[in-house]
Amino acid sequence: MTETRNPPLGPALVLGGCGYLGSHIVEALHSDCSFFPIIAASRNPTRCHIPEASYKPCDITDETQVLKLLDEVQPIIIFHSVAPDANENADVQYRINYESTKRLLEIARKHVAVKALIYTGSARSVASESHSRSTPLTEDVAVLHDLSSNGSPYERTKGAADSLTLKMNTPKSSEKESKGYQGMLLTAVIRVPALYGRRDLRTSARILQRANTRATRVQLGNNQAKHEWLYLENAAHAHVLAAKALVDTRRGEKDARVDGEAFFVTDGAPLRFWDFSRKMWVAAGDESCTNPQNIREIPMGLAVAIATLVEWTLWIFTIGRVRPTLSAPQLRYIDRGSWWSIDKARVRLGYEPLCSTDEGIQRTVEWFQHNKDI
Repeated sequence: MTETRNPPLGPALVLGGCGYLGSHIVEALHSDCSFFPIIAASRNPTRCHIPEASYKPCDITDETQVLKLLDEVQPIIIFHSVAPDANENADVQYRINYESTKRLLEIARKHVAVKALIYTGSARSVASESHSRSTPLTEDVAVLHDLSSNGSPYERTKGAADSLTLKMNTPKSSEKESKGYQGMLLTAVIRVPALYGRRDLRTSARILQRANTRATRVQLGNNQAKHEWLYLENAAHAHVLAAKALVDTRRGEKDARVDGEAFFVTDGAPLRFWDFSRKMWVAAGDESCTNPQNIREIPMGLAVAIATLVEWTLWIFTIGRVRPTLSAPQLRYIDRGSWWSIDKARVRLGYEPLCSTDEGIQRTVEWFQHNKDI
């Protein structure tokens, strides 16, 4: 018997479609078949090619390029996964994380073809005062950084863009005689913790570079805070579920609201930072890293002080051209942790992790072992 499928909901545009998360979203969209065609946009669209997608050049900071791209591909849904490295300077963070997101939202809401936009938020955008040490944090009590808070430039701009995305949610057109979706925009935020998996050159590669070296014998802090982790295929799955919930008019009235909402998404199995790292190192063949007698603990306060000194030294002598691998804000994040409830994503999006953390770590290590030249 031939399987019948519903027609595609429309074109999907993935901004940052060649990045480590964006490329997984492209793959997930192809596997799901709910959206077609699939367009991946990037400043350098030659880096990563998935045959089933179309690739377009676009710099998200260039309003003209963004508008031209939307006019060309006419997407019904936009996935905004673009973000700089957390250690980039304040100007880069503001320009990419906040300013370009603000312009994109304004353009998308005015565009006739665009119905919905999903923004990828960050665990680092959640202010430390809302992190719970005793129970998982929920979206309704989470406090976000804003442009005037005490967080790092990355944390402030990601938090501000997260809030702005939700505020820009416009379920009904503000135009009296609108055509298509002009004047309306459905928005949602998928807030992700540390991501790991294939092609991840930020978290996974940096941890694995230390496997089978003396660096795995050093622990910064007391390793007490719980951390959430998210395998990239699980992250992409959540983005696709949110997209279908926003766009598909076949959802019934009884389905819980998704537009104007943020969702914590994780593997559903928190692990302390150094426990996760050691699982990766063991999978990479470093058995001795788990022996307590081999581990030297450095107080987090001392580590933060040293990192701050290194940051200032590099800034003075390189005028900001060279940045540290591990910054003081990252160390503070490691120390405070992130423990989240994913109940809201489970209920409203139907999200369940496709892959466990242990299996995700094994797949990640195997991929890097087979792609050592990357």
